[in-house]
Amino acid sequence: MAALTRIEMEAERLAPESPDAFRIIDVSGFADRVFPTTDYMIDRLLPRGYVTHFGGHGGMGKSMLAEIFIAHCACGREWAGLYATRARCLYLSMEDGPDLVLRRLRNACNAYGLPADSIEAAVTVLDGTDAPALFTDYGPTMGGFAVTPAFEELRKHAAGVGLIVIDNASDAFDGNENDRRQVRTFMRALAQLARETNAAVLLLAHIDKAAARNGAAGNSYTGSTAWHNSARSRLALAPAGEDGPPILRQEKLNLGRAHDPITLAFTDHGVLIPERSAAHSEREAEDAQEVLAAIARIVKFGATIPTASVGPVTTYAAIESALPDCLHGREGKRRTVAAVLALSESGRIVRAKYTKPNRHAGERWELAQIGAAVAGQDGGA
Repeated sequence: MAALTRIEMEAERLAPESPDAFRIIDVSGFADRVFPTTDYMIDRLLPRGYVTHFGGHGGMGKSMLAEIFIAHCACGREWAGLYATRARCLYLSMEDGPDLVLRRLRNACNAYGLPADSIEAAVTVLDGTDAPALFTDYGPTMGGFAVTPAFEELRKHAAGVGLIVIDNASDAFDGNENDRRQVRTFMRALAQLARETNAAVLLLAHIDKAAARNGAAGNSYTGSTAWHNSARSRLALAPAGEDGPPILRQEKLNLGRAHDPITLAFTDHGVLIPERSAAHSEREAEDAQEVLAAIARIVKFGATIPTASVGPVTTYAAIESALPDCLHGREGKRRTVAAVLALSESGRIVRAKYTKPNRHAGERWELAQIGAAVAGQDGGA
């Protein structure tokens, strides 16, 4: 019996157990069925279990922004007002060496005030600058095109990870970018990886400057339309006009309404940070005042407000009943957590050690002098 070619082995691995090509889906009771909601690593931008194609021309900051996403997910900190799920993250760099990757990560950590120890504990960086591509065209005599052993190695590293970044497509895909079959096969392999791990897979891709300037009006990908059609989510980083600031656009999201464009700016160290609108800043200030008033009311009645953000008893659980309706639900909880962080950073609430009734040590929120004064002015205390 002749040995299987690489493409035949790949087809055999991906083939369903049944000899039939298609599976019949049971539609009975579909109208009353409860379907799982889409989870995101970063709300609306990075859906878990799916591939997000992220296009932009060189120098726009795609790699930096991808590392910013990883740093925020590693710490569970919101970015641009969007909730970030805390999880282990994997960054495969096939273009830039370790020094540049780690320097970007350090600069992002410093610019956003993120804890370095949380990032060290949750982030795995793979150096793929000397590695073979994840997908290649072996040629007709070698069995055609297929994923490579390097892809299988990536699959092993991806176990238990919530966010997988592949930087970038031109190095990971060693095929014909204009061949729909090749592109679709590669994207399907990435989609399968996303489903297996329930991770958000972010594939970075270079595009030409003309396409980048056109933003959503153009095609923020090069090659076959299969790049666009095979991804359930697509982001583009493009300048606003010739010399305008970088703007992150969500050009496609099959899972819900696309997010509004996010205008960004570079710091002196090349870190991209969101430009907050006046309306957004005003809402954050209002949220902080509502949360401060709620904390003041709870403290006034002698209750303890723990500082924990996870576990059976959290800050949000302790003050939820005193919060207005706009700060209830998932989005309200995210805004409340952000407000508590802002109140702490501004010194209006402080962490204090205390002894629990069981004589164990605990930590709770207390009003600082400035916080008590502000809350009192608004009638919260």
